[in-house]
Amino acid sequence: MATHDYVIANASGAAVRSDLNNALAAIVSNNSNATAPATTYAYMWWVDTTNGQLKQRNAANDDWIVVRELDGTMLMEDGTAAAPGLAFASDLDTGFYRPANNELGIATNGSSRMTVSTTAVTSTLPVIVNSSDSTTLRSDSTGVSTLLSLQNRGIDSAGDGIAINFNMAFQDGTVRNSGAIFCLAENNHSTVGTSVSSLVFAPAAANVNTERARITSSGQLLVGTSSARSNLYSSGITSQFQSENVGSTAVEYLGTRAANDVSGAKIVLTKTRGTTAGSNTIVQAGDELGAVSFQGADGTNFVESARIAAEVDTTPGSNDMPGRLVFSTTADGASSPTEHVKIDRNGGLFSYTTYSNTSASAANVGIAGSGVFFRSTSSAKYKTNIEAIQDSYSDALLQCRPVWYRSICDLDCPEHSFWGFIAEEVAAIDPRLVHWKTVDTTHDENGSVVETPCEPEPEGVAYDRFVPHLLNLIKRQKEQIEAMEARLSALEAQ
Repeated sequence: MATHDYVIANASGAAVRSDLNNALAAIVSNNSNATAPATTYAYMWWVDTTNGQLKQRNAANDDWIVVRELDGTMLMEDGTAAAPGLAFASDLDTGFYRPANNELGIATNGSSRMTVSTTAVTSTLPVIVNSSDSTTLRSDSTGVSTLLSLQNRGIDSAGDGIAINFNMAFQDGTVRNSGAIFCLAENNHSTVGTSVSSLVFAPAAANVNTERARITSSGQLLVGTSSARSNLYSSGITSQFQSENVGSTAVEYLGTRAANDVSGAKIVLTKTRGTTAGSNTIVQAGDELGAVSFQGADGTNFVESARIAAEVDTTPGSNDMPGRLVFSTTADGASSPTEHVKIDRNGGLFSYTTYSNTSASAANVGIAGSGVFFRSTSSAKYKTNIEAIQDSYSDALLQCRPVWYRSICDLDCPEHSFWGFIAEEVAAIDPRLVHWKTVDTTHDENGSVVETPCEPEPEGVAYDRFVPHLLNLIKRQKEQIEAMEARLSALEAQ
């Protein structure tokens, strides 16, 4: 253990020899000592026995650089991404450095590429893990970076594939299987030579990965089954696909719900109102709960041809969601669908086009001005305050003017003619003998029907209501005829 100033002083032979021996001892022991050499030189070595470190003097000869621990541990400067503490002689801006306490950084070309801390591994580049080929970092031809690429050279038969496994570490110290995503070959690659594969999603149940859904190479989304003929298919496994748009007024879900439902699998469309995703603010009357849209390509865009929508019919209450179904189609030359048929919360069927398609022929279906269908009834259970017709109302029927006419209705042949009455004239005699229009129906800018009350307007003659009056007239005339015949028989007998 010695240090030396490496200056041989003038002295007698024995003294010079002793001085030389001391200098050589300092050299061979790398100036090992508990304290630093008193005289220092640039790039000289010192074994610091106090701290157990091998040190070297810097070029400026004003500080010591720790090279390594005496137990063999390699040491290096912290460095930076631009000048790593451990670099390569021919590539000084590529290597390892220390970004912060308890962190390890990897730099290439003077830039940080990966950082390892006590909590995470952070990479600024795609990471490709290859089971047999060399590992590379790359982007594909579209310029999209590959964040993780797993390759398996053993793929040969259908069903072979690669899995990404997920494991959760719980507070009790156990690490448990929590699910996996598989990429499985759909064909035999040894003969086909092309990649045809499915993505399989398998969450864990009791630590066992179980397939619940898959996306096939043809774009099928299969839930609870591995094969089906339709693009969206569910075998009844309870599942739900959620689509939230933060800041919008709706949160929508598409899924299947049939775990304990004997009615089978369903497609469920739900909606809540609110400005925050996931809110459950009550929906309002007129809100669209969901729709099925049918679209076709016109060479430039996808254009909606028809739609079936479910809407809230009236303001809902607690556990109450009154709804209606609205059926809309797009007319020739139009760019969006228009509402034509509706089924309201009570099951009423409204067809505005049917109401507009009038005919002078006898009707077998009743329909109101609002477009709702109904049937005619005659049972006493539907009537109250029943009393006989007053003769004056039947006599008034004789004031009606029978006419001959041709129809201008779209569904009638213009060459045909009809017998009948004029609704306005009959209404003036007895308003109960005609059908009245009380609502005007139009469409708003979204194609939805708008109903506006209007002044009652006679639309059609209720010919069936003539029958009671005619029968009353016939009965009375029969009585008069019988009385006259009796009088005539009496006169003839005198």
